Amino acid sequence: ELTEEIRMLRALLESTLTRRQFLVFRMLGAGFSVPDIARILKRSTKTIENHVTGIGRRLGISGQASFARIAGRLYYEIP
Repeated sequence: ELTEEIRMLRALLESTLTRRQFLVFRMLGAGFSVPDIARILKRSTKTIENHVTGIGRRLGISGQASFARIAGRLYYEIP
């Protein structure tokens, strides 16, 4: 069962990020690389990198590895 804190964080992320940013955020958390995501979503690597930059700006987090780790904890680890 999810804790209330995790539910609240998820809701905040979903309301803060665009749909595409949120998808990229979750894919990073699942362990996909930027080139993997670009291939899967049929977008250029540069487009995905722009989403990654936007995610960092919106969340105030620097470093792709940092928010990939956060996404992994919020969506893929059992609390």
